[in-house]
Amino acid sequence: MKPINEVDIKNGEEADPRYPITLLWANEHGDHLVVQAAFPVDLKNYLEDKTVTEIGALFFLGREIPCEDMRHLEMFCND
Repeated sequence: MKPINEVDIKNGEEADPRYPITLLWANEHGDHLVVQAAFPVDLKNYLEDKTVTEIGALFFLGREIPCEDMRHLEMFCND
């Protein structure tokens, strides 16, 4: 299992249930994306050079985690 799994939802790819973290988000181009991570630090490293304009949802071990903005996402990734 790779540290990061970018899910190609536009081509019908589904999320891999083996990953404990799933983030639904949008970038500065308005693209809605899904990324999965093995650990919070992997997600943090992945997002370092990305522009997150919207957080759709954050799931950890199948449960939705409250994540209203980047501050909440950063707190999750730093725990």
